Amino acid sequence: MARKVYHPLGFSKVFIFAGAMLGFSLARLQFFDFNGKMCGGGPGGTLPGECFWYKKYLSSEVGIRMHLLGVLPAGVLVCFQFVPAVRRKWMLFHRVNGYVIFLLVLAGIIGGLMIARHAVGGGLDIQAGTGFLALVVSVELALAWWNIKKLQIDQHRAWMLRAWFLMGTPITTRLILFIAAQIISKQGNYFQPRLCEHIQFMVESATETLEHYPECASYFNGSNSVQQVLVRASMSSDRLEEIAVALGAPFGMALWLGMAIQAAGVEIYLQLTPRESNRLRQVSYHRQLEAGYTPAGSAGLVPERLGDADAWVPVTDVGIKTGAGMPFPNVTTDGE
Repeated sequence: MARKVYHPLGFSKVFIFAGAMLGFSLARLQFFDFNGKMCGGGPGGTLPGECFWYKKYLSSEVGIRMHLLGVLPAGVLVCFQFVPAVRRKWMLFHRVNGYVIFLLVLAGIIGGLMIARHAVGGGLDIQAGTGFLALVVSVELALAWWNIKKLQIDQHRAWMLRAWFLMGTPITTRLILFIAAQIISKQGNYFQPRLCEHIQFMVESATETLEHYPECASYFNGSNSVQQVLVRASMSSDRLEEIAVALGAPFGMALWLGMAIQAAGVEIYLQLTPRESNRLRQVSYHRQLEAGYTPAGSAGLVPERLGDADAWVPVTDVGIKTGAGMPFPNVTTDGE
């Protein structure tokens, strides 16, 4: 039954990665309603207390809006880029869509960097993770663009896959985050500092805030506007600030671990699909040959140009690969 779905799309095996990106992006499109679905306080909104920073600082609100308006449409549109049937039948759409996605991702990255200081607690581990992810994805997209300009389609595919696997880090991060939040809540000995102003935003009652956090008295009497208190991490609590800390405390760990899983996963995937890479290398050879590149097949950032790999030799007309690195480089069509 599955083959009836993915064979017409040009896939020879089951695909799940683009589907996960599509589902995640579509589910988050509701956040375009910034003051309603996202920050309205109802179910399905953003993490508890996150909208405090978006409403407190104009730069944070602009940043989150840019981030959402960039990455969510890009996450939907990119799924068409990896569908073989679309690439074969509508190449112009593939190219134009690629440039649109590139611009959307750039806007999303800039927006993400603008909110990194306060996102989910804004710890240095989170800021470093956000910056690292932005840098690596930007470099990988640039390498993908350079290789396609040089008609090196196999390397274009590899770098695009690397970039978009990493762009899927938020999905993996959330899975790790909610598991970790439950674990540290059970342990009951994790705390994080939170601004009294931030707690007041979530509690919405000065009396209740002072009842649980008497140290915040200095904030309410105006003597210390940046007063902070320690808040326990607990997902089972009925207090929003404790749930916010339970999700904020492990977020940096989840982000870095999510990136590591995604980075390892894409390299495994690339190693498991050598036939597709070799096929695209051969296509690159013919297109570069027509364009006058020398040596044809190796105009992009291929291993032999940057490292000590053997020179790549194209498949002959009869389908036999010759050259260095093959067990029998001088085999001819009659077997001699």
